Amino acid sequence: MTEEIVSPLPKKALAIVCGALFCESFISTVVFPYVTFMVAGFKVAHTEKEIGYYSGYLASSFFVGQFISSFFWGWASDKIGRKPVFLIAIAGSGISSCVFGFSSSYIMAISVRTIGGLLNSTFATARSYIGDVTDASNRVRGYSFIGLMWGAGSIVGPALGGILADPADRWGLSQDSILRTYPYVIPALLGAILSLISFLSTIFLLPESRVFSTDNKEKETDQLPGDEELKDITISSDPLLTEKKSIVKTNQHVYVVPENVKIDNFSIDDEEQGDVLIGEVKKLDVVVSGDETSDSDTEDLLDSGVSIDEKKLDGFWDKLKYKLWQKNSYSQVSPKKQDESFKAVFKEKSIMISIVLLSFGGMVTIGADELFPLWAMNPPPVGIGFTADLIGISWSIGGVTLAVFQGLIYPKLTQKIGLLPMVRFGALGFAVTYLCYPSLVFLRGNDVLLWFGIGGVMFLRYVTGSMNGTTCNILVNSVGGEITKKHRGVVNGLAMSVSGITRALAPIMVSSLFAWSNTNGLDFPFNQYFTFFFMSFLLIISIG
Repeated sequence: MTEEIVSPLPKKALAIVCGALFCESFISTVVFPYVTFMVAGFKVAHTEKEIGYYSGYLASSFFVGQFISSFFWGWASDKIGRKPVFLIAIAGSGISSCVFGFSSSYIMAISVRTIGGLLNSTFATARSYIGDVTDASNRVRGYSFIGLMWGAGSIVGPALGGILADPADRWGLSQDSILRTYPYVIPALLGAILSLISFLSTIFLLPESRVFSTDNKEKETDQLPGDEELKDITISSDPLLTEKKSIVKTNQHVYVVPENVKIDNFSIDDEEQGDVLIGEVKKLDVVVSGDETSDSDTEDLLDSGVSIDEKKLDGFWDKLKYKLWQKNSYSQVSPKKQDESFKAVFKEKSIMISIVLLSFGGMVTIGADELFPLWAMNPPPVGIGFTADLIGISWSIGGVTLAVFQGLIYPKLTQKIGLLPMVRFGALGFAVTYLCYPSLVFLRGNDVLLWFGIGGVMFLRYVTGSMNGTTCNILVNSVGGEITKKHRGVVNGLAMSVSGITRALAPIMVSSLFAWSNTNGLDFPFNQYFTFFFMSFLLIISIG
């Protein structure tokens, strides 16, 4: 009765969610190639230093809006369901994209971006939705689609944004053409059209993942939209935290058990089945095989959800990991009644630590995205003198690598090395990415070598960013047990809100540092290289 299986993903629902994610990715990245040129066109900035400052403020305004509203939208998705919040987010993105293209002043542009951030909750709601419809056996695969769709949008968005931005001269249009008055309206309208398609698909095709009874109380069910009930007890490998575990499934309930743990007594009270959650057991007596466990075995136990005696742990790091990740998390079933209000989210250490990791990763990612066009548009020796269309092509190269990595490599790599190592390797790789950016200047005289260099750097940026960002998203939705299940929207809303702070600070920080480093007249390393060294230094510190 034992076989290797992985729960099937609800394909139709996931396809609609992926469409919304692609749309959001397109709208977010289509502005990358031209935003600095747009700021220059508003004539609020008269020097390259001022353009850097104003570009940073414009990029940050969107995340300020997210910071203000994300927690509310997460709470709302727990109360009224994921689908209504999805619809509001998609509509908000489409409308703000359209209006942004008609921005005639810097004040209008920054106001529209802020409102767009206030209405935006697509990614947070998608994380909650995928968390609702996946279990430990397929969660990594489900969350990899978030990065896959971001990669797909990052291919199409920057490419079209660069090609279609300010086309009047290239197309030989007359001086009274609307495209001279609003040179960036075409890519903005494309984002609005995609939003309309996604909006209609969501209305008619997306099932609600959070099921409510007639008294508006959430039903205790793990039934996935479009999936049949699991009727047999099955065991499968768990790709979530380590490959050395098994998943015991009975009906709709899933239990994570390490392979080196022998189950002597496994029973569930039928009357309490509705209270049993993923990662929890009501009655489970275990005996660890052998007299001693290796370091890897100890780590498996800490990640597995099996209650162990803290006094028997050897080593400072094992005890620290137990305190942070296992002691008060989903793996520990307390005899006391848990706090069922959303305030319990703030008391759960594992959730808060995961959110901090996610927020820091978001800061360095947005910092890189803001820094690249600022640097690339500058002539040598500071940058490589790229125009908007060349910057867009560079982003698209990175998007291709991300789509391939997320779709083919990420799930298997995560299963092989585990979540926490993925976060660390991602941070280390991103530190190297920051150091590689300014080195491309030395390839400027040879176009072939330059584009090979850009391809390599973009590959490293997107792959390591995925290793860090996607993995942190999985951690946020995998820890916390019953608290996360009951308040998954609040958890993801809080994560997006906190990330909004760091993502809002990142563009201002890197653009200000870049402008200062190019005008301070100081020698190496405080010259044009300083911003890259500083961000790389932050990442290296975070690994420890």
